Amino acid sequence: MNIYSFLDPQFAMIVSDPSLKEKSNEMKTQLAQELAGQLYIADKLGGEEKYRKQADQTMVEIEKQLKAAPPADGGNPPKNLDEAIKGKGFTKDQLRNFFIRTSQLNSYFEQKLKDKQFDYVKVNHILVAVNEGEAQPGQPKRTDAEAKKRADEVKKKLETGGDFAKLAKEYSDDPGSKDKGGLIEGSLEEGFFVPQFTNAAKTLPLGKISDPVKTDYGYHVMKVIERKKQAIDKAPEDVKQELKNRRSTEIFEQLVKNELQFKSFLPAPKPEKK
Repeated sequence: MNIYSFLDPQFAMIVSDPSLKEKSNEMKTQLAQELAGQLYIADKLGGEEKYRKQADQTMVEIEKQLKAAPPADGGNPPKNLDEAIKGKGFTKDQLRNFFIRTSQLNSYFEQKLKDKQFDYVKVNHILVAVNEGEAQPGQPKRTDAEAKKRADEVKKKLETGGDFAKLAKEYSDDPGSKDKGGLIEGSLEEGFFVPQFTNAAKTLPLGKISDPVKTDYGYHVMKVIERKKQAIDKAPEDVKQELKNRRSTEIFEQLVKNELQFKSFLPAPKPEKK
C-alpha cells in the first residue's frame, strides 16, 4: 500500500481519507488479490534475474522523473531515489521486488495473449451531436430534430457521391475522427463502442451508407469498411492496449478465483451476539 501511495497520489488520497473508508477497504482487498496473484505467477515463471534488469531500468526512469518534476510542496526535488522514498514506509529493495513482480505479470499476460484474436471492425462515420442542454466546447447547440435533419442531409450527400473525408471534416462533431476521414477502428465486443453503434457495425453490409444511427452522442452516419478476425498484436496501438487491458483483467480474475480460490485477506466479520 505504501508503494502504491508513492506511485499514485490518487490512491494515497483515498486510503488516507477517513470519509472514504469503504472505498479504501475495497482497494485493500483488491491489492491483496493482486499480490497473491503476482506471487503465484512469479513462482510459476521463475527466471527472476531477467525481470530484475527490467525492474532496475524502471527505477532509473522513475528517479529521472522525480528529479525533473517540481515537488507538490514547492520544495527542492529529491537528489536521488533513496531520498525520494525516505520515510515512505518501504525500502528500495521492496520497490525493486514490486517492479520485478510487475514485469513478471506483464510477461505472463503476453504469453497468454499470444496469437489471441478479436472481431476487428473499421468504420467511417460522421457524428452529428445533439446538444439540447449545454453544448460541448466547440459544438453548436442543437435539438434532436435539428441533428436528425442534418444527419439525413449528410447521408443524402454521401449517397450522391459526396467525399466521406471532406464531409466528415465539415459535418462531424467527433474530434477524434473528423480529421481522419471519419475513420474509427475497434472491436465488436460488448463495451468497446456504445451498443447502438456496435450493433450497426456488426450488421451493416460492407460499403453501405447507413441511415442515421441514434446513440447517446447524437446521430451517426456510418459506412463499414472492413470486418474480420484479427490477432490482438496486429491491432492499431490504442485498440491493442484496450484489448490487452481487458483480456489481462479477465485472465487475472479467473486465476485468482479458480486457481487460488481467493476470497479475502481481510479479517472475517465477528458474529453478532444473540
